[in-house]
Amino acid sequence: SGIHIWDTVLLGQGAALALSHGDLQRGRSFALRLAATVNPANAQDQSFHNAVQAWSCWLGGQPAAALTHTRLGVHFSTRMGLPHFNAVDLIANAIVSFECGEPDAALNQLKDSRALGVSTRNPMIVWMADLIEAYMRLRRGEDASVLIEACFTLGQEHGYRHFMFWPRHSVAVVCLEALVRGIHENDAIELIARAQLPAPPEAADVERWPWPLKIFTLGSFSILVNGTPLRFEGKVQHGPLNLLKALIALGSRDVAEHALIDAQWPDAAGGAGEQSLATTLSRLRKLIGAHAIQRQDGRLSLEPTLCWVDCWALERTLGGNPKATPPDALGAKIRHLYRSHFLQGDDDAPWALHLRERLHVSVVARLNQSAQAALTQGDVELATQMYELGLQVDDLVEDFYAGLIGCHTHSGQASHAVATYRQCQRVLAKRLGVMPSKKTTRLYLAAIDGRAAGRLA
Repeated sequence: SGIHIWDTVLLGQGAALALSHGDLQRGRSFALRLAATVNPANAQDQSFHNAVQAWSCWLGGQPAAALTHTRLGVHFSTRMGLPHFNAVDLIANAIVSFECGEPDAALNQLKDSRALGVSTRNPMIVWMADLIEAYMRLRRGEDASVLIEACFTLGQEHGYRHFMFWPRHSVAVVCLEALVRGIHENDAIELIARAQLPAPPEAADVERWPWPLKIFTLGSFSILVNGTPLRFEGKVQHGPLNLLKALIALGSRDVAEHALIDAQWPDAAGGAGEQSLATTLSRLRKLIGAHAIQRQDGRLSLEPTLCWVDCWALERTLGGNPKATPPDALGAKIRHLYRSHFLQGDDDAPWALHLRERLHVSVVARLNQSAQAALTQGDVELATQMYELGLQVDDLVEDFYAGLIGCHTHSGQASHAVATYRQCQRVLAKRLGVMPSKKTTRLYLAAIDGRAAGRLA
């Protein structure tokens, strides 16, 4: 229109919106145009310009340059004498200072910003300061429950969803902690969805995170797309679903296209296999999302920032440090995740067998290991629970029967020990045509002696 008095504001808002969504290229384009409109003598222009430049540098992996700009922003907003601008600049400076290895300075800046929010009766500043401090406390290994409760209460009361210098990763970490601890879970999910926050690496084991795509493979196969079960109005599209199953079974990441073709179209001749893969992949992306599967250099991968897969979570649980996961926590995770064998209904799929067997063997081994660890700690009751869970997973593992007999005998429950041995006898004879080992039989005889001694007493 030829009227340019709003150029600085509009270009700054354009930069802020782009940077809020992590669009660095577009944000920098707006910031460059903004720089040309800034009046060097106008402290407000300078404050806004430095905040945008700091944000751009910070997202671009230039923390030192970002810190220079946030400090200039604080300088100009202080000179302006406008507490709201000053409080926002202090929060931006705190965010960058923390990432630059100055945590104490960052917390002090948040304290000053919060004080400005309280003195001017501006709850949004308090919300911002609480949210960022919660992130910092979590990163320092401290409890942030009180801060998370406070910031989500304020955010819900006033409808806050965003602020200048929006740190997407930091907010995502706080939302994840809220989900894990059960603090304002619905508000956290809404904030994640509205802001399209990326899942932090720690979210990989958190099923409650609102993943765009959730895939269940342990037992019956099912898919949730944005929380809604994938259903078909007409005929089920087995081709795309089988491709997804094979992709997961063969490793999920960097799976060679020829391996998928061999698994799904073993009899395809010439270029028919490649064409079938291309067509089926296109149909699959329409079902689960265009970005859920990445294709590069002849390999396919499920995108881990968009997908949660139950067998991934189980593998991380089984592969973790045994000393870092208490037996009861391990048992709870296995009970929740391992509902049955991997792709149990696909018994005619040879490509599923390797992962199915590997997961099953790992579950059995970790349960046995955890039961023994519980016994080492003198917790016979917990060991009993682990052995009982083991038998639910696989009632052909004789070590579970032997361990359970030993636990019952130790607890003075000789009749339970005898019943467990007889169950072992029946199952092994019927299913395998064998008798229990000498070790298990000796434990049984010891239980009988204990019961007899108890009767004589």
